[in-house]
Amino acid sequence: MKKHFATLIFFMFFGLFQTNYASEILSASTEVPIVKREFGENLNEKYTGSQFDYTEDIGENQNLIQNFLKWFFQKIGNSFNIEISNETVIFFEILFYGLFIAFTCYLIFRVLSTHPSFSIIKKEINPIENQEYSIEDIADTDYNRLISEALKSDDYRLAIRYSYLKSLQVLSKKNFINLNSKKTNSDYTKEIQNSDIKYCFKKISYWYDHSWYGAYDLNTHDFEKANTDFKQLENKVNYG
Repeated sequence: MKKHFATLIFFMFFGLFQTNYASEILSASTEVPIVKREFGENLNEKYTGSQFDYTEDIGENQNLIQNFLKWFFQKIGNSFNIEISNETVIFFEILFYGLFIAFTCYLIFRVLSTHPSFSIIKKEINPIENQEYSIEDIADTDYNRLISEALKSDDYRLAIRYSYLKSLQVLSKKNFINLNSKKTNSDYTKEIQNSDIKYCFKKISYWYDHSWYGAYDLNTHDFEKANTDFKQLENKVNYG
């Protein structure tokens, strides 16, 4: 009984001590004076400049083009004492991207329209007299003369066409193919049994297709390369 009574007295004393301690802290905190602070005068004028402009993203979010245009127009504005808006900078940025895309498309078009390996885009073929030949024409025509005349006028495209028809003439005379107006290059290729001659014929067919039907503009160097393949085929047919 005495033990429980002593425990009760201890907790009552401890609770009274905690209450008095809390009251003292509260009283001390209420005695601290509150100081009222106000913004100084001319606050807007004090914090001006680009370092306090948070209306647009700067730094890592801007690429080299954006940084250059911003620097360029800032120099222009400072030189002529004028203010250039962000809308103006954005307009010229969009204009630059548009011109860059247009120039890139132009380069791609030029490559596709002039290179034989990328002859997806075909130029209009200018009409040339005597484009069509019958079987009799191929068998009896003097193609060496026609090739020489075409080279004199620097018409390498026509010279390759005559060289191709001459190759058909040579192959026909040696009985490697049978001329037929309805046959294609693939038909003649399948008809040739000699593997070396077949390979040479595929090469000259490539030159003919890309220069004539692809309207590829040839130069002297191109014709010399093509003419080497035509002579190789003729030599194999005549002496192989």
